[in-house]
Amino acid sequence: MKDEIAKARSLGGRARAKSLSAERRSEIGRLGGIGKKAKALEERHARATRLPEARYKGVLSLLDVEIPVYVLDDGRRVIGRTAATEMLTSIKGGGALEKYLGAARSGGPGKGREGPSG
Repeated sequence: MKDEIAKARSLGGRARAKSLSAERRSEIGRLGGIGKKAKALEERHARATRLPEARYKGVLSLLDVEIPVYVLDDGRRVIGRTAATEMLTSIKGGGALEKYLGAARSGGPGKGREGPSG
């Protein structure tokens, strides 16, 4: 059945091509090429502007410290917000990174540890 449909389409395409002038066939081909290039550019732009996705949890070993990270679909590893705060403040389950950074900027101590300047 599929072969019959394909054959009918092929015959229809040939009949259409015969009925068109060479100039019109050339124009249709040119427009098709332009459309393919535009679609390729759109796809490339979409890949470049899409946000990466975290695929796996992993561990980044720095000196004697193991930091929990996420492995992105492009292979990069990123440190999560909670892990970054825990690493800076030595407080488990922390997520108040803004509070820590605000205390560090104002010269005050972070909870449990001095800020980056101290």
